[in-house]
Amino acid sequence: MGWIVPGRRVNVRQEPSARAPRVGQIAGGAIVNVWEGPVEQDGYRWWRVDDRYGLVGWIAEGDGQDVWLVPLPEATPTPVGSRITVGDIVVVNTRGANWLALRVAPGRETRIISRYPPGSRLTVLDGPVVRDGLVWWRVEDEDGVAGWMAEGDQEDRWLFPARR
Repeated sequence: MGWIVPGRRVNVRQEPSARAPRVGQIAGGAIVNVWEGPVEQDGYRWWRVDDRYGLVGWIAEGDGQDVWLVPLPEATPTPVGSRITVGDIVVVNTRGANWLALRVAPGRETRIISRYPPGSRLTVLDGPVVRDGLVWWRVEDEDGVAGWMAEGDQEDRWLFPARR
């Protein structure tokens, strides 16, 4: 497994070449599966990856000065400070009238499925996934609608384990 260094988006190419067609991008903070490589081509070291959500292709490790892809240890611990675990019931706690977005996949730019007001209760199905500098959890509402929600940002936490 690998980790895309936060603060950038990397191009995903059809083949291990800077001239190959781009098939997408992966945002910084994403964890990817690494399937093949390295392949040295066009002055870059290339790795075949998948973003675990359907995007598969080749990304460059870096440009000689900056590294964009780094190895991820075999065990990925739950991010520091997170008290959420799979199976928990979590409660949305946003400020004022802000509703929290439920998305099709982890990431700030993925499609929004629905929004939930403060006090909403959801069941945690999967996670955590770190993407776009946020910790994401796959959750499901009482009607069976499932998707991904961010736990919080650097200033605020939006999901809290419910008291049992």
